[in-house]
Amino acid sequence: MFMGGAAFAYYYPVLDHYLREYRVGIGLGDNEDSYATVIAGGLCMQLLSKNLSALEPIMEQISDLVDYVRSHTQILADDPEEQADINSTWQVLQAQLLQIRARQKNQN
Repeated sequence: MFMGGAAFAYYYPVLDHYLREYRVGIGLGDNEDSYATVIAGGLCMQLLSKNLSALEPIMEQISDLVDYVRSHTQILADDPEEQADINSTWQVLQAQLLQIRARQKNQN
């Protein structure tokens, strides 16, 4: 899911919409890795960028999606172990967001 920050910010609403509309059992695909876990990994990679200016306009949206996913794991996976994996992956993403906010606050 690598792409530049501006492109990622442009396409982000599609990811957000997908996760909010996805339900277990909808669609085809390999259930080896949860879609929610894979998307969180891509978001984490974007947030590792040294220049987050292109993502700044969507940071609150990402934070809101983190809250949504962490509170809706039961509609994203049937298996309690997979639900726990989703939650822990999104918890890492949430921690990244908090670190970014703290750095930004210290710079101001």
